[in-house]
Amino acid sequence: MPNLIGITGGSGSGKSYLAKGLANYLGQENTTLIQLDNYYVEQTNLTADEKALYNWDLPCAINFAALETDVKLASQGTAVNQRAYDFEIHKPIVFSEKIQVKQFVIIEGIFALYSPEVRKCLDLRIFVNAPTSLRYARRLARDQKERGRTEAEIRRQFDEQVEPAYIEFVAPQMAYADSVVSSTDEESYNFEKLLQPIS
Repeated sequence: MPNLIGITGGSGSGKSYLAKGLANYLGQENTTLIQLDNYYVEQTNLTADEKALYNWDLPCAINFAALETDVKLASQGTAVNQRAYDFEIHKPIVFSEKIQVKQFVIIEGIFALYSPEVRKCLDLRIFVNAPTSLRYARRLARDQKERGRTEAEIRRQFDEQVEPAYIEFVAPQMAYADSVVSSTDEESYNFEKLLQPIS
């Protein structure tokens, strides 16, 4: 059976960096990546103004039923649906092609340890911890470069949505983690030590 690894932390904490680093360490040919960004619920019914104000950092934004189904299948070594999310029209996409489950499955996202059904399938749970200032700086750089947003827009969303959701829903997941790693040490991650519980 495959080994399932859950990686969570706040937006901008370095979750994706760690997930990619682990995948490279374990070997891309041995790793399947499941990203929670592909499990957002459909929002095509919202107006443009409502979409602009929608809070993507709340648990209700995630389709946990689909996530739990895929994680359970992956834990059994069964191929899972290939998913994506179209942020232009705010609609999930499920492809006909399946993703083959490999020796290691990495589940990455801000709610990777939130669901009890997902947690009990995981062999290793990791929380990436980063100070607020660093998480904001990374989000600012990303959203300005990739999404063309202004600093004022990014600051408002961070203060009104991202950080309150982090405090209420994301940070408490630290209690479920087998390992808590510091994002400020990401250049010197000891992958061998991090993976000891499933070695």
